[in-house]
Amino acid sequence: MISEKDREKTHDFLMIETVQPSIIINREQVATGLSLPDLFPMASSSPYLTSWGKAGGERIPLFDLDRSLEEVFTAQGPKSGLRVGLITEVAHFHPRNRNRWEKILSNCPERLSGDRVGFLVDSRIDIVEIPIREVRPLPVNLKPRYREEGIIGCRFYPSDRLALWIDLERLLFIQA
Repeated sequence: MISEKDREKTHDFLMIETVQPSIIINREQVATGLSLPDLFPMASSSPYLTSWGKAGGERIPLFDLDRSLEEVFTAQGPKSGLRVGLITEVAHFHPRNRNRWEKILSNCPERLSGDRVGFLVDSRIDIVEIPIREVRPLPVNLKPRYREEGIIGCRFYPSDRLALWIDLERLLFIQA
């Protein structure tokens, strides 16, 4: 139960504008966002982990978040024309997932950074401040099915729109 004091608090999310549903991501999962004009092919068994980009002298593996959203959630948004990498720090992953990430990279012939992973987005992204009371955990009867897709919560709008709250780390390891 959320206390009355906590109901008034807000939190920053990244919102990826799609036709329906919109996607929200905890802003704390993303260290930075970078424009990635040059993408290079990557050998991987995942249909979403297929390229890497250069940032700060590092070769950062990129998970194609747009493609994943389009195929898994049938969420498609207006394209911005600018490929952006939402960069996350692997050090913030659960220890089990850090080990899994090392194994995934060890199977790639490219020498890629193991410290960061990027999530490639071409849809419009905004930082939005959302009241905590408006973000709900998934209903119990929907939890098992949707948690398997990386969805951990949702936000309902008065206009009958829906935003799905996805966890980038969970999504990466479900689909990588």
